[in-house]
Amino acid sequence: MVALPYFDEIDPSTIDVLLVTHGLQSGLSRQLFEIWCSDKKIAFVIPGYVVEGTLAKTIINEPKEVTLMNGLTAPLNMQVHYISFSAHADLHRQVRS
Repeated sequence: MVALPYFDEIDPSTIDVLLVTHGLQSGLSRQLFEIWCSDKKIAFVIPGYVVEGTLAKTIINEPKEVTLMNGLTAPLNMQVHYISFSAHADLHRQVRS
């Protein structure tokens, strides 16, 4: 795991994959999301189940703007993709989906 103490110095063009917390509610993934959410060149992929009331659930519906942790709003220009996945389904169901 790499420590990233200076979020504003992270160049999104150097990141291929960013693993995020389950609901995108806090932590490094949330901070990076807030920095990059207005960038049209960023694609955000949400795999699996997301909980109602979380930021991840909100952005699946691709609103025009999102509320940041500080209460301000920012435009949501990034691409948002949701991949339905259930680790609890049997193999046949996953293969056919």
